[in-house]
Amino acid sequence: MAKRPAQHPSGISSVLAMLYLVLFSTLAVGFFAAITTATQIAANEQRSARARLAAESGMAFMRYHLATAGLPARTPPDQLFDALATSLHTKFDNTQNMPTGSATIGVSSDGDTITIPGDGTSRIALDAEGSSFRAVIHKLMNGETIQVIVYGNYANSSFERAISLQYANFPSPASIFNYGVASRGKISMTGNVAIKGSTGNEYMGSVLSSWMDDPVALSMIGNSKISGHVSFVNPDASPNISTNSTIAGLHTDDAGFDDVVHKGIEPPEFPVVDNSLFEQYVPGPNDTGPSVITGNKSGNLTLKNLRIKAGANPTFSGNIKIQGVMYIESPNKVKFTGNTTIQGVIVAETDDNNNESLNLSQNQVNFAGNVNFSDVSTLPDTSEFPPSLHELTGGMLLVPGYGVTFTGNFSTIAGSIIGSQFTFTGNAGGLVKGSIINLGATPMSLTGNSNITIESQGTSNYPPAIRFGSAYSPLPYTYSEGGS
Repeated sequence: MAKRPAQHPSGISSVLAMLYLVLFSTLAVGFFAAITTATQIAANEQRSARARLAAESGMAFMRYHLATAGLPARTPPDQLFDALATSLHTKFDNTQNMPTGSATIGVSSDGDTITIPGDGTSRIALDAEGSSFRAVIHKLMNGETIQVIVYGNYANSSFERAISLQYANFPSPASIFNYGVASRGKISMTGNVAIKGSTGNEYMGSVLSSWMDDPVALSMIGNSKISGHVSFVNPDASPNISTNSTIAGLHTDDAGFDDVVHKGIEPPEFPVVDNSLFEQYVPGPNDTGPSVITGNKSGNLTLKNLRIKAGANPTFSGNIKIQGVMYIESPNKVKFTGNTTIQGVIVAETDDNNNESLNLSQNQVNFAGNVNFSDVSTLPDTSEFPPSLHELTGGMLLVPGYGVTFTGNFSTIAGSIIGSQFTFTGNAGGLVKGSIINLGATPMSLTGNSNITIESQGTSNYPPAIRFGSAYSPLPYTYSEGGS
């Protein structure tokens, strides 16, 4: 029987080496493929996560600007979306937020869609690492509701993540009533004057000026005092404060003084006053009688629900008591001397723009003597003062377009006082259970020994005649991903 040739050991080794080489090569290729795939998956997940984060950041950005849209008071529902577009043009156009080449927002030809940025493809940068977003706003329900879709992107990829949220139009918060004194104009305090909160509530003596025409929005000379904080809309505000004057109990060189003076704050919305609801309680414009005032009144008189005719320019002197509503037609100069008791509310007829066209020199309310105020809730329960009038609390003097002067004590004013220029002089002073709001871009002046104590009611009890603009608030249950 023939023998099988013996295999040389070196041949077996070569075959095994080739097998191991093939095996390890295959494993290496597999590991490479797996690692490459995992790396790609991780990169995709990172881009997706960063794009989602960019979309969420973009929605937060839009939420802020929609909440501060400040649409004009009494905007008709069918004009809300147009008013929103106007507001967003002001907020975004040609600002540093907008990208080069698309520096404005866009509005569709049918007026139903707003794109930010305007070309619909550019994006607003969020950081230096490539995160960005764009937004599209669609009109729903005639503009009373809107849908906002934000598309997030990372590293300028073709991949975007979208989120959608609906917003509804609501009146803006009445934040201005959080201030004891708020003025569109400068505030000047000279002498031994004070704006202070009631005992234990000194913070209520807070002051705001939205004056922007020059840095000196507040001047405090002599021993003037403000017990609360002071806020300026102007970021470059430079108040003129003497060394003896104090804000929140601090002199200008005291530690912590800068913490009670705030500059560059978000401008609060000043309200529009609509006094038409008070007119129903006074005689009509063509009526006559003892409650229709055409000239001076003096003596020991009690007058109820008055209409002051335009141009009457009356002086009320002696011990006069006025109950109910005093409704002032324009123009008029109304003056109180002697001891006056007012149980009710004084209002001026109003237009849609806070009587800005009125001449302050021809439209004035002057309290030259001592005045005792009490609000409409204290009126007797008679047919002259129905329950509906008793409910109109929160305001005592609502005279937009008028200059208001106090030279005597006014005891307690149980509500806010609103006008277009204020002067407190002599020994004028008392307690105001509300806020003092100067609607005019005119100086508000306190001189002599004027001492005003503020017991602000905040945003919970402002006058029913007040109208604020509106903004958009999110409806959380409408949140969705994918832009649906």
